[in-house]
Amino acid sequence: MFWRDKETEIDVDQLREQLIIDEGQVNEIYNDHLGYATFGIGHLVLEGDPEYGLAVGTSVSEDRVITCFAKDVELSLIHISEPTRPERIGDAVVWV
Repeated sequence: MFWRDKETEIDVDQLREQLIIDEGQVNEIYNDHLGYATFGIGHLVLEGDPEYGLAVGTSVSEDRVITCFAKDVELSLIHISEPTRPERIGDAVVWV
């Protein structure tokens, strides 16, 4: 299990490698099982992303995938340690 508290830091590279093994990595935009534009290691394309509105199948660089993954992990850890409230976006639930 990957976790971070005040004494423990998460190894983001190890987490990324394990998720690639378990879930895969797609370096192009695809629709996830709910129909949302996604790329990399499950990164939901958001309105503020440069990939927003690009066609399914558009390539995404390895550097961009890694950057988005690191940011997604950082945001997830913030929400784990300081949860606010869930918000539904279609069929997905995200913490805001």
